[in-house]
Amino acid sequence: MPTINYNSTYVDLILEGRMYDSAMLADSGLLDELAQHALSTTKKPMALYGNLAFPLQVHLQVPYRGGITSQMELYKKAMSSVRMSVEWLFGDI
Repeated sequence: MPTINYNSTYVDLILEGRMYDSAMLADSGLLDELAQHALSTTKKPMALYGNLAFPLQVHLQVPYRGGITSQMELYKKAMSSVRMSVEWLFGDI
């Protein structure tokens, strides 16, 4: 089950006011940093979780699309709750 521990180590808030999330992510260089440095202690890649506007990548996970199984639906709901927690975190910054 996904969890969040509220440890933010890479936050870049100096961006233009009206910019799409995907453009901000591309400009931040965060995916490049993840590709180079983000492996867990078990050597599995760490990833960001975005909405369906983003493409699925190794370091950028998105919800399942189309016909999904009950297990996929449970994962999708769990990830959605984590995403809400992250949004609450940014509300506190």
